[in-house]
Amino acid sequence: MKIVLLAGGKSERIKPFYEKPLLKFCGKTLIRHQLEILFEAGGRDFLIIGSPSNVETIKTEATLFTEQIGGLVDVGVQQIDDGSAGALKSIKLEKYFTASGKDEGVLIVSSNDVLELTAYTGLLNTAEQNPGCSVIVGQKVSNYFPGGYLMINAKNELQKIVEKPGPGNEPSDLINIVAHFHPSAEILLKFVSEARSETDDIYETALDNMIKAGKTIKVAHYSGKWQAIKFPWHIYEAAKMLFEKELRWRGKQAGLTAGTAIIAADLVKAESAVIRGDVIIEEGVKIFDHSTVVGPVYLGKGAVVANNALVRESFLGDGCVAGYNTEIARSYLGEQVWTHSYYLGDSVIGNNVSFGAGAVTGNLRLDEKDVAVTIKGVKVNTGHQKIGLFCGNDVRIGVNTSLMPGIKIGQNSMIGAGLTIGEDIEENSYVTGSKGGLVIKENLAKIRNDRTQMMDKLNQSANAK
Repeated sequence: MKIVLLAGGKSERIKPFYEKPLLKFCGKTLIRHQLEILFEAGGRDFLIIGSPSNVETIKTEATLFTEQIGGLVDVGVQQIDDGSAGALKSIKLEKYFTASGKDEGVLIVSSNDVLELTAYTGLLNTAEQNPGCSVIVGQKVSNYFPGGYLMINAKNELQKIVEKPGPGNEPSDLINIVAHFHPSAEILLKFVSEARSETDDIYETALDNMIKAGKTIKVAHYSGKWQAIKFPWHIYEAAKMLFEKELRWRGKQAGLTAGTAIIAADLVKAESAVIRGDVIIEEGVKIFDHSTVVGPVYLGKGAVVANNALVRESFLGDGCVAGYNTEIARSYLGEQVWTHSYYLGDSVIGNNVSFGAGAVTGNLRLDEKDVAVTIKGVKVNTGHQKIGLFCGNDVRIGVNTSLMPGIKIGQNSMIGAGLTIGEDIEENSYVTGSKGGLVIKENLAKIRNDRTQMMDKLNQSANAK
């Protein structure tokens, strides 16, 4: 069986972040986590279909995975912008066959959908029990989800997929998850190449045509955790799932029980500091006096939790600093994020971001209603009462600046001191203030970025031990 990971396409709805497959969780890219989960499920023959903008990095990830874990990982490029069908059409048919050259079936997986291991083992068990049938994963939902809804019969056979019907128009409570097994790649690609539609997704049209042609598509019901990364706030939810996965993965490799804290031997921790709950702490971390870490927490290489700081239910990448008297709660931080006397709650922060002392992130509306975030010009209800800041890479925020709930700051921007930011800030902006409100100009300054140099030093230090 060939496992095809779809990692191309655009990431418009997740701005101010880019390249979802390359987002890092617990020190690993999302695409690396997906390979490891599928490897646990028994996968050994992989094809990753990336985009022109991420394919070189994905090739590096594929090489490292093969060297460190095993298996065969090939990488292709999606040249046709036509969703899943475009990805399939972009690659020669032979690449969908296994290393033996035989058409032994294909498992198509979206790299942006984070699933537990049981989703894939359940799907493969259903395929084994129904030889010759295609099998797709479905999950029941209680709230509207902007995706495809499945219509099935009493035998759990797919009748039709209805894409984004709109709230109140759902034909069922069963959502389509892109984890699809087809017993013949050749037959699947034939239907994909022949599918035509000006309104519907081409891949889903191909599935409808397969059903009309008498092909049986079974639905494997999955009730475990699932997080599709469609919007910025989904990044934190995915981080929680991948933290649990990483605890299991590392524990299994080290022969430890699930949920055991994984702490590097060189941790520098003050006697008065407290660590509670599940944690993963990498090399070079320092936790200073009277600070508290409450899991689940990930602290990347060289991270610092300074005096009187509180880090809880958060994931901090390499080189991050929770500065003096700072609280970081339920947040995801990339690499090299610095704070000082700061509150950061329910937020997602990119790489190389600095917050001045006294800055504050608001994460709760005064009326305590759900926070809405502007996505491509439209306000989208997050479904969360608490949502903080979404900040892209390479940003500087001045002292005593307040950031309102659900605000987005684009990459390569500078936000002045003492401001209240109540609107989204586009990338490459320089923001100051006046009595009339914010003054937003183009940022002409070059924002310093020592992240690569710092990480090289950390890695050299670790390799020398």
